[in-house]
Amino acid sequence: MDVIKNTYDVIVVGAGSGGIGAALAASRLGAKVLLVEKNEFVGGNAAHSGVSIWEMGVGGTGVPFDIYKELKEVKDAVGIYSFHRHCAWKNKNGISSFPPGADIIIDSGLTYLDSLRRFGARSISNNEAFVRRYWHGVVFEPLIYAQVVTKMLKETGNCDLILNTSVEQVIKRDEEIKSLILSDGQVVTASYFIDATDNGNICQMFGSEMMFGREPKSEFNEPDAPNVSDNKVNGVTLIYRVEKANKPSIGPLPPAIPEECWWQKEFPLASMVQYPNSDYNVNILPAMDGEEYLALSKNEAFSECKNRALAL
Repeated sequence: MDVIKNTYDVIVVGAGSGGIGAALAASRLGAKVLLVEKNEFVGGNAAHSGVSIWEMGVGGTGVPFDIYKELKEVKDAVGIYSFHRHCAWKNKNGISSFPPGADIIIDSGLTYLDSLRRFGARSISNNEAFVRRYWHGVVFEPLIYAQVVTKMLKETGNCDLILNTSVEQVIKRDEEIKSLILSDGQVVTASYFIDATDNGNICQMFGSEMMFGREPKSEFNEPDAPNVSDNKVNGVTLIYRVEKANKPSIGPLPPAIPEECWWQKEFPLASMVQYPNSDYNVNILPAMDGEEYLALSKNEAFSECKNRALAL
């Protein structure tokens, strides 16, 4: 492909939640924006990885509310949830109401405003009444979310969107980024660049200092940080969707997958959240700890997490 050079006010790389917010905000303010995304549609983890839930108090009243209003125009695209059952809550006999974790369902009587309250609860185990009354989040269909966000970006009239494209090279001059070479051969330049990729690809190419693991408390004065740095990272999960079957049943496990938990003493908890169409989003907390994940290849980790999900 011939090299094309396009100039923008802002170039955003990565169309996940952060990239979408940055591109929408800048383009609505009149800036000429380019949003570059490596996947075939926008949305990041919210659209591609099953993280299609805004927890209570997170959504805010700016761009997320605009997205919510657009989703409301589509049948079964979005809903507000309430806690139905939780393993921390006991019945009158002292037995957990839902040992696997949390059962969270769509509540048709709630509005977006109900999702903005969280502050005031102590712990979920000793404040059941407060949690039931005030903890409500937003659940949405991932692909419809991607379509709605794409429409909103185009409606600004100021945002170009390039999909299935990554950044191949960063061109810098005098310790500043001047332009990017994309995988389709285009050369694009801007006054400002925003790296909204999942692992800081642009920053790495530029040569910025990158950090991994946990920094010591002395680095940023974080009260909960360890005294000495280490390589501990968050656990990972394989979020999956449960759909209605024609006949309710528990299917047999594939060969070589035990019925009992084999990687720790007992199965981890899981958050099970109902979609607007009554399917369930299941998030194991976690399916695998970070150190184990880093010791495996991506395919090995996926296969092992899938087996753990089936067993659960």
